[in-house]
Amino acid sequence: MGYATKWISIGLILFFITTLLQKYYSTEQFQDSENSPSKDTFAIVQYDNRELSKEHQTFVEINRKYAKLHGYDHFLIKNGYEDIPPYWAKVKCVKDKLAQYRGVLWIDTDACIINKKLSFDNAFDSDKDFTFSPDGPWFEGNMNAGVWFVRNTEMGREIIDKWFEQYNKGDWKKDKSGKWSSSGTWAGKTYEQGAFSDIILPKYKNNMDERPWYFLQGFYNTELSFTLHFAGPTLKKVQDIFLKDYFRMNSLDID
Repeated sequence: MGYATKWISIGLILFFITTLLQKYYSTEQFQDSENSPSKDTFAIVQYDNRELSKEHQTFVEINRKYAKLHGYDHFLIKNGYEDIPPYWAKVKCVKDKLAQYRGVLWIDTDACIINKKLSFDNAFDSDKDFTFSPDGPWFEGNMNAGVWFVRNTEMGREIIDKWFEQYNKGDWKKDKSGKWSSSGTWAGKTYEQGAFSDIILPKYKNNMDERPWYFLQGFYNTELSFTLHFAGPTLKKVQDIFLKDYFRMNSLDID
């Protein structure tokens, strides 16, 4: 073998070794291939096994129209979680969908996206894994579980997993009519909201992006709000005023 031929052979061997190493480190070491999203987009997830009121149907349609505008998937789940209290079913629904998407927005059926021009990339623009807002100033909760967003990251999935692990079926009973009741206090540790506030939030505080209450839990249309949440009967009049104004100023024209 000549001198030139020898170095060409060595060069080819080094080239193949380098190629194999690059392939190994790019796929095995740095790619989360097992948990990478199957869709390069986001999802909006809602769950309600009740018959929706006309108002809540409108909110769902507003959310569906927003998803269509931005190329996101929208889910209104009506069944499949009958063995779980609806408060905890929301966490399980998101847990079941998260691995398929870049991130998931949970939104109650009494809430809607009001800023249709704002994409998820811009609305949730921090590098945190979980975004939430507290209750409004007239309530005491440091987290409202009506609207929240989670990214499909290692920590985002861990937060959802650990959150759902707090559900204890022994704390809940379902009567013959299908209504659930808890042995704990309202919104306390037996509920998803209380469990998040007392256990998940302190543990994963560094992974959380807390926004002002009006960003996700507002109840009047403002440029500072991304979603509106008409929680409880006390906001029924405000909800009706909003819908009246919405229909006057907007056309749903949903396909």
